[in-house]
Amino acid sequence: MGLCKLGIPGLTAHIKGREVLLAFEEDIGSLISHALPGDNDDNAMCLERTANIAHEEMFNESSSVTGSVTQSCQKGSVPQGLLSFVTTILEGPNAKCQLTGKPSQAALTLAQPLKFNSVKHARKNEQCARHIKSQETPLPVYTGVMLHVKTRKRDLLDRLHALRMSISYDHVLDLSSDIANAVCEHFRETHTVCPPNLTRSVFTTAAVDNIDHNSSSTTAKTSFQGTSIDLTDPAP
Repeated sequence: MGLCKLGIPGLTAHIKGREVLLAFEEDIGSLISHALPGDNDDNAMCLERTANIAHEEMFNESSSVTGSVTQSCQKGSVPQGLLSFVTTILEGPNAKCQLTGKPSQAALTLAQPLKFNSVKHARKNEQCARHIKSQETPLPVYTGVMLHVKTRKRDLLDRLHALRMSISYDHVLDLSSDIANAVCEHFRETHTVCPPNLTRSVFTTAAVDNIDHNSSSTTAKTSFQGTSIDLTDPAP
């Protein structure tokens, strides 16, 4: 009442312990709404909408592994919306990255397993992890093939596959068989024995040498004589 008499109508006093808070009546509603946990619900709904958009994009765009793990290949295997979302989580809003379209390797590394392990519906048995070919990205395929070439250990591949970081050991064997069959088919079509990993338009050297299984005799029927050709490609 004293405040109204001083010419400040609408100003009310709210006692909170030893403190007295002064607020106008028209502002009380907004103050209460900000004090309530409604912002958390809004943030949760915003995150849910963003996740639904990224989840839908992951199944609308199919990816294909081309045999290389270049940055352009990795970028083309994941949708742009998912990649932008992961980049924003890692680096915050970055207008320069959005304009140049050059994501970091960390964003590419994290975005690929998300698509690789995504499913349209939740699975009842999590132990049976099955991935369709259109959802495969270069990184888990490269990880499985590289470890198999370096170690030949099934246990190591099975552990990484259980962590959803690599393709399975059986899938690696299937890919190896497919690659070998494709190379043999290429040889039959071209009638030329040439390594398929040679790079075009680069200087390539060749070394030719004889192969003599039994060099002590030139007429023995049990000996083997042939020619070995070694092609050296300077490209990495």
